[in-house]
Amino acid sequence: MDGRYLIVVLFLCFVPSTICDDTFEKRLLALEKVIQIQREEIDELKRENILVKSEVNYLKRENVDIKSQVNDLQQQLRDYIKTESNVYQRTQETVQISDSAKEMPVNVESIHNSTFYNTARNTRNVRRQLNAEAPIAFYAVINGQPCIHDHEVVVFNQEITDEGNGYNPNDGIYIVPTSGLYVFTWTTASRDDWYVSELVINGVGKAHAFTDTGNEPNVSQATGIAIIRVATGDHVFVRKVIGRGCDIHDAQYRLTSFSGWLLY
Repeated sequence: MDGRYLIVVLFLCFVPSTICDDTFEKRLLALEKVIQIQREEIDELKRENILVKSEVNYLKRENVDIKSQVNDLQQQLRDYIKTESNVYQRTQETVQISDSAKEMPVNVESIHNSTFYNTARNTRNVRRQLNAEAPIAFYAVINGQPCIHDHEVVVFNQEITDEGNGYNPNDGIYIVPTSGLYVFTWTTASRDDWYVSELVINGVGKAHAFTDTGNEPNVSQATGIAIIRVATGDHVFVRKVIGRGCDIHDAQYRLTSFSGWLLY
């Protein structure tokens, strides 16, 4: 066995140099290709690393901005709560007017200059300022001509505006994001039919609208509007009460819509 291996080794060592050179060059070229591929991969990783670092820096700056905004809102909320607390305290401290005091003439100028009056006015201004900085409003329309039966929710399936993320175009329900006094308005259109729609808050009808084409082959619209104080988490939607036919008409002009916004 040892002799045969020795013969092979000697044979490899004494083969023509061109064959050895070719084999060596092939191996060298293969190694160079591997090294080139690895260099390209390293360069690609470096570029990706630069992009990742850039994104991380951008997110850090965004995080700082968000923290600053949150701190500002928290300070505004503390100021607002403090103002409301002062108003409530002064209301509780107000002395009930006696029968004799009721007959006394009222000095309007002194009332306007009173601390209580100014505090209440400042409270309203704070509310308006908070609403201006964080507006709450939504607007949605119907895309198509759905068939809505009696006592069914009217789903306005195309959301145009939703400041506050309260409206869901999948079920037509608006969940109040912030307590306050709101304006809600809706417009429905019928074609060759009539029906009654209503604004519903937590399952209770609050306002109604009636549309009727009067047996004429045309389109009729009706708009309802309500100014109502609601609380965070309340459910607001439009529902069909009763009518002839089931089509709620809409076209390219957005004849049927539902919207609302926070006053203060």
